[in-house]
Amino acid sequence: MLVGSFVFMGCQPTNSIPYGEACLCGRYSEEIYVGLQASSAMVQLVVLTFFAEGYVKKEIQLNDDGTFTIDIPVVFNTWCQIGLEGYHIGVFLLPGQKTEFEMTMGVSRKRNLKMIEGVGWTEEDSKEEEVQVSEISKTLTPNWSFPESISTETYQQHVINNLNEIRKEVENNTQILYNRKQILINRYKMAYLYWCVLNSDENPYGGPQPLTKASDFTFLKYFKLNDLSEFYTSGYMLVLHKILEMEVFQIPLIGDTSVEIWLKEVKAILADLIGSDTGFFYDLLAANAYCLQLKNGSKPFSNRQIENIKAYFPNETYIDVLMAENEKTIGLNRSNNLE
Repeated sequence: MLVGSFVFMGCQPTNSIPYGEACLCGRYSEEIYVGLQASSAMVQLVVLTFFAEGYVKKEIQLNDDGTFTIDIPVVFNTWCQIGLEGYHIGVFLLPGQKTEFEMTMGVSRKRNLKMIEGVGWTEEDSKEEEVQVSEISKTLTPNWSFPESISTETYQQHVINNLNEIRKEVENNTQILYNRKQILINRYKMAYLYWCVLNSDENPYGGPQPLTKASDFTFLKYFKLNDLSEFYTSGYMLVLHKILEMEVFQIPLIGDTSVEIWLKEVKAILADLIGSDTGFFYDLLAANAYCLQLKNGSKPFSNRQIENIKAYFPNETYIDVLMAENEKTIGLNRSNNLE
């Protein structure tokens, strides 16, 4: 399913990259954890990011009483997958706040999740919601097509109309829990923007759109790309990558240019389109520009780039992930040279 390929993620609006440690606390009932003691059960965590591989993995051993606690550095409200021997749930991690849950086993071994603090859901919850996703898609996706010959102005309005329809269809669905509706709206928005607008040449619902210059993308402001409270999906990272790579935007390679100077050029292109010349959209764009250098050309960071990264990003989370990706590239190049 097109929209179902995106993973949930939540964030907060800000004018700079926030930072803080999220405290994650879990408790598994006795009927769950007793049988796991012999294998020294490890809780597997997958924490999403908006750059590099898109996620980081962590692991923590379950205590003898079925509990665990871990502090995780995050830079915005972030989706985290938690797995323990087949018991998988998803929760949000918030900078400077606690997320706490309790997992018990009910009738017929049904997994019961109680969120003590924060928002979370089980695999069963997600499966039930996907049924609704399928039904909503049947209504929405036929409207994502358009004639091969269409004016720029008509296409721009077409995009705005589709955004309005996405919100309307999800909000009117009575089967989806209220606190999950915004999550689902954003999944659709990012799927539509990435697959149908920015990847228009491969759009499965219609022909190429008639946008030939950056200034034609005036509707981007309606996607609120600089307000991550609007987004709960890793599809946002795909959109950032696409904007960096599309010829129509003519975003320069970051190279050895300082981040501040590079962003000055970028803002001259994008500020009017997204509706702002400040905000962490630009910080995330810079982080992804560095990541794309490693991905596309297997070219490790120069000494100057490392200095620029450490000088610009205000917390170690971004720096650590970027440096780790750089080391992977160095190791891969070294291995290839030995073959």
